[in-house]
Amino acid sequence: MAHNCPVISSNTSSMPEVIRDAAEFFNPASIGDIASAIERVVYAPSRRNELVTLGQKRLTHFSWRRCADETLTVYSPY
Repeated sequence: MAHNCPVISSNTSSMPEVIRDAAEFFNPASIGDIASAIERVVYAPSRRNELVTLGQKRLTHFSWRRCADETLTVYSPY
């Protein structure tokens, strides 16, 4: 996302929660589903562009400053 690339990701673990709508998701247990997800992005310029735009928007929710602040809050005494 940070490099203006479309994201294709498995739909398991925390990936859908983190990426939300900024990726083309696939079932990692299905070779056909993986191939379809890749094809949907590679052969559809509009989908590629949409994912890049959504990825840039999603990145605004994450920063090293925020990570540091939230980590400090966890370790700081009440």
